[in-house]
Amino acid sequence: MTQVVETNPLNRDVTHLIDSSVGRIEQSDGAASANCAADQMKRDYGADGYLDFTIDFNGHRSNYDYDARGQLLTRTEAAGTALARTTRWTWIAARTLPLTEQIDGHSLTTYTYTANERLQSISNKNLTAFGTANEERTTTISYTLHPLSGLKATSPSSSRASTTRPAMCAGCAIMSLKSSLAHRWIDW
Repeated sequence: MTQVVETNPLNRDVTHLIDSSVGRIEQSDGAASANCAADQMKRDYGADGYLDFTIDFNGHRSNYDYDARGQLLTRTEAAGTALARTTRWTWIAARTLPLTEQIDGHSLTTYTYTANERLQSISNKNLTAFGTANEERTTTISYTLHPLSGLKATSPSSSRASTTRPAMCAGCAIMSLKSSLAHRWIDW
């Protein structure tokens, strides 16, 4: 383990313990200062190298489960408490594209893709007792391929359309989508 001490602008030292064989932070210990209380954050990794659980600076535990390909299947925040919240993912076989994301008791988001693996639609279903139960809203995305890489997204009301520019990487793969109102839909 390697120790690295970070001092923030408020003169608080945080000591990070780094597993130098894989280059990841295992634990961070924040020393008490005039502006901050002492605290600790911990990350634990399974034998497969994937994140098993974290304990944040407030002492809240999050558990993580992955499939054999390393794709996140479940994340439970505030694990072991009455406020626990579990998010579940399913993935397209042999791809790194999410098919569904479900926050238990809250929402189910379903993603569809074009033949060349560009996001085609996002459907969000209300699983709560608030609003209209089981209401589903779908955003459909169509692509106009030209040098500026613009795309057009149809909003859930289907009577309005907004032009959206995606965040692109060098190979023209979309990294994130935001509406003209700066609502972020998805990040890769």
